[in-house]
Amino acid sequence: MMTPSAMVLINCIDIYPAVGSQDAVYGYAPSYAQTPSQKGIACSVQYTGVQEVVTELDRITQVDTYTIIFGINPGVKPRDKIVWTEGGITRTLVVQGNPPSEAGRGGPWTIRCIEKI
Repeated sequence: MMTPSAMVLINCIDIYPAVGSQDAVYGYAPSYAQTPSQKGIACSVQYTGVQEVVTELDRITQVDTYTIIFGINPGVKPRDKIVWTEGGITRTLVVQGNPPSEAGRGGPWTIRCIEKI
């Protein structure tokens, strides 16, 4: 398997690592630095659809889902924030789940993200 070409990696993102902390009732409440840990990472951001999820307050909401393809390991973990600007619109995505270990395969690195609507 080959890594994606530069013609495919047409988007650029900034990565903000999640720093774990707790809210007043001991729930997970990540915070993020003011500046990204990685800036201008080449990738391909692909919209994959809408999902309905139930929030912690038992409300049904919708989230947009995305797959992001990288030519290198982006080094992200669950709940890291990704900021992506396209056509003057800035979107904030959150990494979902652990990215698969694709080291040594020579292929692209992919992660799944959500954006709240």
